Amino acid sequence: MSNIDRRQFIMVAGRSIPITIGVPYLVACSTDAEPMTGPSDPDNDPTNDPNNSNSVVTAVSTVDAGHSHNASIPESDVASTQGKSYGASSASGHVHTVTFTAADFETLRTTGQVTILSSSDAGHTHSFTFNT
Repeated sequence: MSNIDRRQFIMVAGRSIPITIGVPYLVACSTDAEPMTGPSDPDNDPTNDPNNSNSVVTAVSTVDAGHSHNASIPESDVASTQGKSYGASSASGHVHTVTFTAADFETLRTTGQVTILSSSDAGHTHSFTFNT
């Protein structure tokens, strides 16, 4: 192992400071939309299939705790007569679950809009309003 002098150490350490400071910020504050996945069976979720051309119904949540989340469901699920759960996008280091009941899908079909309250995570919830 070779020794490095003080100047070399400062040069190497100085290059890592932007990475050390920037990475936690980017990870904690991501606002990129991520497709929702059914938490119980993500492999069976059509939004995870890049070859699936089905359209989706997307909602942006209310802002709580200084951030919001995005959520999308396959448009084909609007016709569902059974309840289903989906995961919202990650923001501030956590994810909420959005659960539709059969009645919620019926409301979305008949009125074109439904508001769903997410699960609680990190001490708060969000409301998602889906429109068809």
